[in-house]
Amino acid sequence: MARGEAHVPVLIGGGQVTWRGAPARSPELSPAGFMAEAARRALADAGVQAASIDRIAAVRMTADNRPPGVHPFGTANNVPRAVARRIGANPATAIYGVIGGQSPQAFVNECAEALHAGECEMALIVAGEATGLERAALRAGMELDWSEQVDGDCDDRGSGDLKINRAEVRHGMVLPVLVYSLIEQALRARLGRSRDAHAQAMAELFAGFSEVAAANPYAQFPVERSAAFLRTESADNYRVSDPYLKWLVAQDAVSQGAAVLMTTEAKADELGVPADKRIYLHGYATVSDLPLIERADMGASRAAALAARAALDMAGWQPQHVDLADIYSCFPCAVTAACEALDFTADDGARLTVTGGLPYFGGAGNGYSLFAIAEMIARLRARPTAKGLITANGGFMSKESVGLYSAKPPADWRPLGVSGLDAEAARGRFEVDTNPSSGMIETFTVAYAKGVATRALVIGRTEAGRRFAAASEQPGTIAQVLASEPIGRRVTVQPGERTNVFRFA
Repeated sequence: MARGEAHVPVLIGGGQVTWRGAPARSPELSPAGFMAEAARRALADAGVQAASIDRIAAVRMTADNRPPGVHPFGTANNVPRAVARRIGANPATAIYGVIGGQSPQAFVNECAEALHAGECEMALIVAGEATGLERAALRAGMELDWSEQVDGDCDDRGSGDLKINRAEVRHGMVLPVLVYSLIEQALRARLGRSRDAHAQAMAELFAGFSEVAAANPYAQFPVERSAAFLRTESADNYRVSDPYLKWLVAQDAVSQGAAVLMTTEAKADELGVPADKRIYLHGYATVSDLPLIERADMGASRAAALAARAALDMAGWQPQHVDLADIYSCFPCAVTAACEALDFTADDGARLTVTGGLPYFGGAGNGYSLFAIAEMIARLRARPTAKGLITANGGFMSKESVGLYSAKPPADWRPLGVSGLDAEAARGRFEVDTNPSSGMIETFTVAYAKGVATRALVIGRTEAGRRFAAASEQPGTIAQVLASEPIGRRVTVQPGERTNVFRFA
């Protein structure tokens, strides 16, 4: 076997675990515990021993997105090595990733390059969350202890670049349900849809996702929900923003773990991993975009389009070659924008996911796409001639990672290398006016608390062509936003030290 062929990266194992029971005082019913159990399943799936692992990469947990020290039940000081200790591994390299749902696919891309370069021989990627158990325990008044101290080096990469403009922070445009609502409304306006028509389209799209989740034994919320249910406001499907109801958005109250095991073709041969267990990464890319307020089209994903094109070119595929897909589905616009980038039809949700999606399979923090990759391994083994695609989305459609998979080995695997795609994504950047006086609304949302509309948010454009952010808590202004089509309407803006306040001209 030639060196290039010997160093082709290959995925050889996947594992998933979902806990639906009550909280209990067990170190295994914790984020690190779920990661470790998924890792054991991935090792068993591949038929190899943990001692072979020389690199472990852990997706950053939701609890570590919070300010330092905000852990109700504590946490591991060194997450990847806490997992390694549980499974009996002692890897030379341990990595704790940055914030963002792009992380699982980005780790696959990174590990593939490291394997090809001979920097490691066996890489384990893990992700896990226990937000559901945490909330259940807090409601029950139960004290749990998830803290643990583990020695060993760790490349802790911190939060990373969050791709947020200061104007967005000042106006509270940092909660995903609000920022994605701004994206959704901009997308709706570009598509020329009324609010009712778009509500129906979102519901029909995600009804298909819930159908897949209902049949998935690892789904946290395995209930098939009809389009009629998803578009109707009710006690179980209450308003969380304009335009979202509860079951159209990612559900993070999950207790889940996932793991994927990677090695090289030569190492797989040495360990006796059967050929029919091997899945290959044919193409990949990761691209970062501008903060939302600076993007040329706030209702599209240039990063997804660029990442998809680069991955497809690397693999020599066309979009129509894809047989199985998992499109990141935290909110409907993330699916629709990715489908636009891929020239997919965004109507049959059941064809766009292998798990059931973040609202129904479960939104396991930054780690959701690792479950999709583990599931894709199983699906492609069962369909060895099929081609699979994963899109992983981080931030506010800010960081996009794409992977293309097949059970058939690539003809000539070479790393992507430096792409320059981030610079291309930044073309057409809008300047931001922090002291606006008037302008036209380009997108908007309304925040809700316990079913009550509390605050309207807008992003607009001044006469000079610069973007601005503004908000209003005035009931009359909020009512006008909800009663009409705000996009395209002119507003006056009163600049403030903390926030700009808008009202209709």
